[in-house]
Amino acid sequence: MPLNEKELLERDAKRNIGEELLQVVRDLKSGRASLSLFAPASNSSVFLLTPRYV
Repeated sequence: MPLNEKELLERDAKRNIGEELLQVVRDLKSGRASLSLFAPASNSSVFLLTPRYV
């Protein structure tokens, strides 16, 4: 079940984004994850790189 706005704000207030990013880098370097390129809209020039765990 998706989180509502209040639940998202509470969850995000507890997150350590710096540590999460560092963990993704460690996982990439160790081979436990790879990056996927994601284009959210066909006419968009915005691309997202998302980790994909193997």
